Order: sequence, then C-alpha cells, then structure tokens
Amino acid sequence: MTGPSDRDVAIAKRSARVAMVIVGVFLSWGILQALGAQYDLSRRVMGFGDSVALVAMGWAIYETVMIWRLRREKE
Repeated sequence: MTGPSDRDVAIAKRSARVAMVIVGVFLSWGILQALGAQYDLSRRVMGFGDSVALVAMGWAIYETVMIWRLRREKE
C-alpha cells in the first residue's frame, strides 16, 4: 500500500496556506473595522486595510484556481 504522493502533499499544504490566509485576513479586517469605529481612524488607514484585504482575497482566488487545475491534471 502506498501513501500519498508528493503532489498530493503539496496540494494539501497549498490548500492549508490558502485557508489560513483567508481566515487571517477576515479576522484582521474585522478587528480593523472595530478599531476604526472605536478610535475614529482616518479614511486613509481604513482604505489601506480594505485594499490589503482585497489583494489577499485576490491571491486566495488565484491560488484556489491553481489548486483546482493541479487536481484536474492526470499524473
């Protein structure tokens, strides 16, 4: 009986990284929103936080598509 291939392990690690980034970004963004409301942070700071979150989500979507393509490839 054989274990998981190196490709399967790489896909699992990539998937875990994407999941951690998504959770981290949403938690950080939510905390920034709460702090922004409480301390009346400037629009520039809030906009920067939103921009970082959008870029991270774009990266997560890109990585998810790449993982999907890797899974569809035949060995």
